[in-house]
Amino acid sequence: MDNRYKLMSEEKVRSEMEGRARLDRDMDEIADCRKQVEDLKYMLSDKSRQNMELQDELGRSKRVLDEKFFESGKLRDESNVKGDQVVDLRAQIAELERDVDLVKSQRADMFREMQRLRDVLDMRGKESLD
Repeated sequence: MDNRYKLMSEEKVRSEMEGRARLDRDMDEIADCRKQVEDLKYMLSDKSRQNMELQDELGRSKRVLDEKFFESGKLRDESNVKGDQVVDLRAQIAELERDVDLVKSQRADMFREMQRLRDVLDMRGKESLD
């Protein structure tokens, strides 16, 4: 019976030691898990901050893109107006060239008429001298 009591005592001590060792391991595991949770919370807050910064940058980029789109529309309208003005100016140039050609033609006709009249005057002047 003494032997049995010793065996039971030893088993009890061993069982308590195993329980404490298991408890220590579990406590260490809980501490590691808490540390991991804290690390994950930090990473989550950091990622959230980065996400907010990216969202802000995206908003700014969208505003810039909208401004560029508006500006390009304005420039396209301006270009169309300038194109219409060019067409009008070319039409005016063509009309002026026709007017210049007409004036040149009239001037040439007038020059020929003046030459004819000079010739006629010169002939009458020669006839009157004779």
